[in-house]
Amino acid sequence: MPRHPETLITPNTLLSAARERLPSPRRPGQRISRSELADGVNAALDLLYPHRNLTAHYVDARWIGKLERGEHRWPSAERRAALRHVVHVATDAELGLYSPRRTNYPQAGTDHERGAVAGNGLAPVLPAVPRTSVAPELDGDEAALAIQQRIHRLNRTIDPDVISQHDELTNDIVSRYERLDHAEILPILVRQRAALDSLLTDCNRSAQRMQLLHIAAGTSGVLGYLAVGRARFALARAYCAEAFALAGHAAQPSLQAWARALQSFCEYYASDYPQALRLAQDGLAYAGTGPQSVRLTINGVARALGKLGDTDGVHCAVDTAHDLLARHDAPGGMPSSVSFGCYSKAQTAGNAATAYVSLGMADHAETFIDLAMPDVTRSGSPWSRSLVMLDHAAALAASKNGDLDRASRLAVDALTVSAGRPIIAVRQRTMDFIQRAATHWGDTTQVRAVRDAATSTMPAP
Repeated sequence: MPRHPETLITPNTLLSAARERLPSPRRPGQRISRSELADGVNAALDLLYPHRNLTAHYVDARWIGKLERGEHRWPSAERRAALRHVVHVATDAELGLYSPRRTNYPQAGTDHERGAVAGNGLAPVLPAVPRTSVAPELDGDEAALAIQQRIHRLNRTIDPDVISQHDELTNDIVSRYERLDHAEILPILVRQRAALDSLLTDCNRSAQRMQLLHIAAGTSGVLGYLAVGRARFALARAYCAEAFALAGHAAQPSLQAWARALQSFCEYYASDYPQALRLAQDGLAYAGTGPQSVRLTINGVARALGKLGDTDGVHCAVDTAHDLLARHDAPGGMPSSVSFGCYSKAQTAGNAATAYVSLGMADHAETFIDLAMPDVTRSGSPWSRSLVMLDHAAALAASKNGDLDRASRLAVDALTVSAGRPIIAVRQRTMDFIQRAATHWGDTTQVRAVRDAATSTMPAP
């Protein structure tokens, strides 16, 4: 909406201050940038309006700058809703947003009133409404009633059964994640996250709020993981950053470590390997030697270092992960990839294999594949099976006694296992195999067979 010609342009210090209170989702220890806030707004548009194409409403850092400078005060309703969601406020006024066309600028008034406009970035103060019989001053009895209402709000609690139901739902989805249809659980989690927001607004008991914050962090984290699988990286970053922030408010360092692992996972598949490494290393500061330390070391640090070509770093990370694993009562088999607990031996070995495949160290990769494969084969996860089979195919194609025939058959079988349920991890690893095999062997019949299988089983996103 164009500005009224008589509108005074004053910096929106409320919005600037709100942004500077938010932690950066990608740069540990720093404040969120205008560009990162714009990414969050765009992700929130997709989240809040899932059935509408709002790409025309997407914003950038320059748009955030105009808002903060006060050049623009009344964005579209959709953009305002997305901005409120990202900054965690309930009203436009809290962000210094108002419609200049609907605001009567005071031509007279106290210095204090005029200062509120220029100094705080708030909507101009309207003249006081004179007291009339329509809005009488409260007498003693009415004042007592208002006080009682405030006391009631302070004591608002949530039925413990409601909290338990939300907790059970999140834990059930996390524990059975590998066997569930992701398209079915996505809307369930979105509804749960919205319900938790409402409960947090209604609840004033600190113990219950901590429980709700913990559940909300887990829900947002799984939503972020799902978004990575669909290559929706802006949305994934927003969800994972929210999970980390909620875990911090819940005073749960282990949960913060879990959220950092998801953020590292997101950047790995977004091909920002230095950032994936930084986030995993920062997560270790929260994990200590706890259960999430294994995931962060092997899935975060080792795999990122593999992509960055740091052989010594990968060796060290793999050894450290196994040392950490020995300190815990690790689960057997292939537990959920988003588990709040410790990685299993098979998961640790599978991730080590991936790191060595990235380095082109086929012998090392095959050693860890042999350790992981029995549990992977027995698992109910089509994605885990596909990924380890693709690593095995890559190792076979790159080994000294390379067997391209066997490797290509294994790659095609891997795609068949997860056909119809493509995720970014399978897609990227397939493309890596095709590129490596074509570089090493040329565009052979076997390589073309894998490319054709990828086209038929993984339609373009």
